[in-house]
Amino acid sequence: MTNNCLSRLSGLNILISGQALTSRTEAVEDYLSNKVKTLGVIAIANPYSPRGIASRRFYQRGKLCWEKPLHNLYFDKNRPPFMLIPVFIGHLFFILKAACEFRCRFDVFIGVSCFSAGLGLVLKALGIVKHTIYYSTDYYYRSSKKFGFNRLIVAAFQRLDKICAKKSDLVWHVTPRIGEGRQKFSGLPQNSYNAIHVPLCYEEALLSPQPLGKIKKNTLGFVGTLSANQGLQMVIRAMPELARQIPSIQIEIVGSGYFGDELRKMVASSSCPERFIFHGFVKDEKEVIQIISTTAIGLAVWTGDENDNTLYADPGKPKFYAFCGIPTIITKVPAIASEIERMNAGLAISYDEKELVKAVTDLLNDEEKLLRYREGALEFARGYTSKLIFSRAWRESLEIIYHD
Repeated sequence: MTNNCLSRLSGLNILISGQALTSRTEAVEDYLSNKVKTLGVIAIANPYSPRGIASRRFYQRGKLCWEKPLHNLYFDKNRPPFMLIPVFIGHLFFILKAACEFRCRFDVFIGVSCFSAGLGLVLKALGIVKHTIYYSTDYYYRSSKKFGFNRLIVAAFQRLDKICAKKSDLVWHVTPRIGEGRQKFSGLPQNSYNAIHVPLCYEEALLSPQPLGKIKKNTLGFVGTLSANQGLQMVIRAMPELARQIPSIQIEIVGSGYFGDELRKMVASSSCPERFIFHGFVKDEKEVIQIISTTAIGLAVWTGDENDNTLYADPGKPKFYAFCGIPTIITKVPAIASEIERMNAGLAISYDEKELVKAVTDLLNDEEKLLRYREGALEFARGYTSKLIFSRAWRESLEIIYHD
C-alpha cells in the first residue's frame, strides 16, 4: 500500500457489519483495527447459531475501547420456515440500533453480504455513513424446477443483492463469478456498477502448519456449517470402503447446523459409526486450528446441486485448511478448485464416492505425495494473506471512492 493511501486510511472512521465467525468479517476487522482512526464492528449471528456469538466492538487508533453483546434472534429449526421473516426483521432492528449507539458518523461502511450491505444503504440515507462498500461473498440463484418458501427467500435476497450492487459506492467480489451470476440471473450488467476482486483471505499469523510427526496420518478433517450442500453424506456412504482400504481412518467434524441431526442419524445407522468424531460448534479459533492442523486432509466436498450457492462464492474452507498446512480434497464446484489443483494444494474431484475414495487413498498411502501437497497448500495460503489482499483492495477502493 502506498504512503498516500495509508495516510488517507489512517484518518477514516469505518464501520463493518457482517456475520460473526465466518472469517470474512473478522479478516476485515483484524486488518483495519490498527490502521484507521476509529473502527466500529457489528458482528451478527446466523439464526441457527448457538447463542452468545453476536457482538459489537469499537476501536480507536488500534485500541479496543469496548465490546458488548448484540441482541440476536435465534430460529428453532422445528418451526415453519416463514418464521424466519420476523427473525430477519428483528436482526435489522437490532443492527440499526447498534449502529446508532456508536454515536459516530462514519466515512466508509463495509457490509459483508447483501443483508448487511442493505443496512449500509439505510445508514447512508440517514446520514450516519458517507460511502458504502458491499462485500459480496456469494450469490444465490433460484431453481427453475421447484417452488416454495426457500425459493421466495432466494428471490428476495437476489433482489436485495441487485439493489446493493447498484446503489453501493463500490462492490467487492470474492470471485468474478458473482458478477457473472448477477448479470445472468438478475440482468444487471457488470459494467453498470463499480466492482473489484477481493478474494477471501486470512491474517498471516494464522499460518499454523504442524510437523508431519504431529499429525494424525489417517484422519480427515472438516470444519463448517453442517448443511446438506456440504456433502458429508457422501463421506458417510464412502466410509466403509475407505475403512476397508485404510483400517485406521477417521474423520473429525467441527461445526453445527440444521443438518447436523440428520448426519448423526446417518452415521449411527452406518456400518462404522466409530469412524466419525463430532466436535460440535467450537467458538475458540485456536482450538479449531489445533483440531484441523493435526489432521492429514481437509474435506470441502460441496454437492454442487441446485441449492448449493458455492458455485458463485469463494468459500473459506479450503483456504483455512491451507493455512493449517493441510491439503484439501475439493469438489469441482467453486472456482478456487482449479487453482488448488494447479498449485498442488489439493485434489479436485467430482461429487462421486469412488473419486473421493481414490483421492483420499492416493494421498494417505503415499507419504512423499502427501508431503508435496502439504508444501503446495502452504504456498497457496501465502498468496491469500490479509496484508497482500487488502493492501491492494484499499488502494483501489480509495481511488474509486474519492475519484483519485
